[in-house]
Amino acid sequence: MNLLIITNLFPNPLEPLRSTFNEQQIAALAGLMRIRVISPVSWLRKLRYRLSGTLGRLDSCTEWRGIEARYPTYYYLPHVMSWFRGFSMAGSILPACRYAVRHLAPHAILATWAFPDGFAAVMLGRLFKLPVIIKVHGTDVEMLEHKGVRRRLTLWAFNRSARVISVSRYLRDKLL
Repeated sequence: MNLLIITNLFPNPLEPLRSTFNEQQIAALAGLMRIRVISPVSWLRKLRYRLSGTLGRLDSCTEWRGIEARYPTYYYLPHVMSWFRGFSMAGSILPACRYAVRHLAPHAILATWAFPDGFAAVMLGRLFKLPVIIKVHGTDVEMLEHKGVRRRLTLWAFNRSARVISVSRYLRDKLL
């Protein structure tokens, strides 16, 4: 089985301790199947890296500790229409996903955050006719208590995913 993973929560050469919990879970999956991680990086973080002269280390990275990984730029408007970030993430990572689908031939997509990652993954899964699994962590579930467009888009993604996985019974119960 081949699996495409979409997550903004994954280490990179400039942030090696970013989301080590995801890294451990993904490394375990990589022992069972072929994986490619697409880890979008905010254009603001990439701008900071460029100004510090370190962006080249990130842009040239094609794997993280033996796991194929790509770090495309994620474009969005800060502090404006946060509900639109799912759409902008999908558009930002579309070329990387198209390449992964062509060369990896994944059987499914795993997104490790409900919004915007999970929403973008479901949009792309529908485009590429792939089932999507969304893993929730905590804050992404807590955000569902707030009414609004982001909540509706997250629920839309949950309802169109093949599975939703939680990292705890508490979160599972809250989702149910």
